[in-house]
Amino acid sequence: MPTVSLPHPARGLRRGRPDSQAIERALVRSSVDALAAGRATCRHCHRSPLVGEVVHVYGTGGRRGDEIVCELCRPLHAAEPERSVLVRSPEQAGSVRRT
Repeated sequence: MPTVSLPHPARGLRRGRPDSQAIERALVRSSVDALAAGRATCRHCHRSPLVGEVVHVYGTGGRRGDEIVCELCRPLHAAEPERSVLVRSPEQAGSVRRT
């Protein structure tokens, strides 16, 4: 049987060390995705509203629930919002005020 010489016979079989930058990018990407999963975003521009910003809530009446629209995208809606809400910091959401 004739033999064929390959220029780099072990190239496909070689196990390289994992690239540390690739691992770092994958970890950062997964943590950013996990943080973004629980965050409310604007329906139009998909921007996360800032703390202290007023957002407008429109009820859709469907399965999707309420739509949040930021102050910048508010002119895109002709109808009045159901309510307008001030965005609070995550620390304030579970705090208890002393009376």
